[in-house]
Amino acid sequence: MRRKSKIRIVSIALLLVISLILVGGCAPGAPGKIGQPPEVKVAGVYPLDLGSGGVTYNLVFSVSNPNSAMVVMDTLEYNIATQYTTILDEAATMVLARAQILDDVYIPANTEVRVTSAFAVALGTVIGEVYMALGADALRYLPQGMQDLIASGQMDEASATGMVSVGAIAQMFPLWKLLGASRPPIDPNLDTYLELSVWDVSAEGPPLWTVKGTASFLPGPVAVEFEDQWKAE
Repeated sequence: MRRKSKIRIVSIALLLVISLILVGGCAPGAPGKIGQPPEVKVAGVYPLDLGSGGVTYNLVFSVSNPNSAMVVMDTLEYNIATQYTTILDEAATMVLARAQILDDVYIPANTEVRVTSAFAVALGTVIGEVYMALGADALRYLPQGMQDLIASGQMDEASATGMVSVGAIAQMFPLWKLLGASRPPIDPNLDTYLELSVWDVSAEGPPLWTVKGTASFLPGPVAVEFEDQWKAE
């Protein structure tokens, strides 16, 4: 009888332990399920280094967990862009950086944390993107007299081809100034034009940043898409 009683007591104890595990696993906020999707916003975009050949900024994200249990952000992918006005009064938008944050970020229940990501923008990269996007159409951003000279065939082909790059520079100079960079020297024969007719008349910053991306959270995974804007006051 005593042996049966002991077996019965052990069986009951095991059943109680299993019941507690099952109840705990089904409770709100338990591991294995995210009740509400976390929220990702932009908390700031701050300059780290501003030069003539490149700029570096620090992008700060605010990540909020509205759940009653911890979640883990294991990936965050984003691109950051800004809009500017060219010397022809055209609105142009350029994506300046695309990046990933791959380190795990642990976010306690009902808590907001800050996550930072530095990104760099090189002058040569921006000029190259404008050059590839516009091609010969970049000549529109040169002085009219120079455009007429090229169109009439009075400029040799090699020089005319080089003017496409100068046109691309004139197109993106307002963006470079908006970012807080200093004016880079380009060509002694054109610097006066670029300075007086493009750089000096372009608007100063701060820029309005637009950030789009996707963050992945565990347990799940749960993918959260976001889009937010930020401008320094």
